[in-house]
Amino acid sequence: MQPRSLEDRVTLLERNLQGLPERVGALETRVTELTVQFVQFRDEVRIEFSAVRKETSEAFLETHKLMFELHQDALRQSKIQYEDLLGRIALLKNT
Repeated sequence: MQPRSLEDRVTLLERNLQGLPERVGALETRVTELTVQFVQFRDEVRIEFSAVRKETSEAFLETHKLMFELHQDALRQSKIQYEDLLGRIALLKNT
């Protein structure tokens, strides 16, 4: 294969580069659009994660409160049963 002449090489290069500025401009536009979309997505995700974190914290606190109340109720019932048992033992001793 014979080497191409400088004129042929330049012509081929010019042909290959035709439309390059428009393509680069379109690419820059698209990258800018994607950048805006990524920023919006990041903000939306941040807001959603904050909401989930808040809901999780509230659910945890509510569960903790409920468990505390159930524990207090169990203690009250245990104390009542204990006192009832002591009363029954006292009655059995007196009989």
